[in-house]
Amino acid sequence: MDGKLCRQIQVRTIFSPVFHLFFSYTFFYLFIFFTMINCFFVSINTILFLLQINQPLVIPIVVCIFTGLVGWTLIGLFGYHTNLISKNITTHEDLRAYYPASRNPFDRGSIAANCVDILVSPCRSSRSERIIASAI
Repeated sequence: MDGKLCRQIQVRTIFSPVFHLFFSYTFFYLFIFFTMINCFFVSINTILFLLQINQPLVIPIVVCIFTGLVGWTLIGLFGYHTNLISKNITTHEDLRAYYPASRNPFDRGSIAANCVDILVSPCRSSRSERIIASAI
């Protein structure tokens, strides 16, 4: 093997647990959920603040509109990823219609089992990581 490629593989496998920590789908899904909740919390509290002071201030109105729009956008993103989790497929597989509806090999049979598989089970290494690990 080329020396430069070998060094890249060694660095990638040394930091492999760190990559799993930051690129886990569970953390991404929970980030979307809590950001959506936070946006609506800020919007509601800003509206309550504006109703309490009885004066139209520009900055709280802009904050309320911005966080409301971001929150509504995150509802769509959260719903889309909830749909992906319920089918146990990736975004790429969904956009390319990679599996017909009845032939998904990763489907666990029920929505609850798919959610447990994605959100609760430990992170599995990717195919490329297994190939790199077997080459060393």
